[in-house]
Amino acid sequence: MTKSNLIVGKEIEEGSQFYTSENVNVTELIKNDKTMAFLEHDEAEQYSKTKKSYVYQLFICRRLSKLEFSDMKTFGYAVPN
Repeated sequence: MTKSNLIVGKEIEEGSQFYTSENVNVTELIKNDKTMAFLEHDEAEQYSKTKKSYVYQLFICRRLSKLEFSDMKTFGYAVPN
């Protein structure tokens, strides 16, 4: 498990939600290993080449309370499996 995976896993456990630039929620895809999340573009690019896939920018909304989320912020990159 990479450092990125550990950080993303912790964020998901804490209720954070992950989105594409088109506001598509990809949290379940990440949880179900259908998409990999990375903090660094180079790491995502290398992985995408092994999967013959592509890289896209990943955004996060962190859970602030039971009903409140932060504004969307840049988090890293994602690669569909």
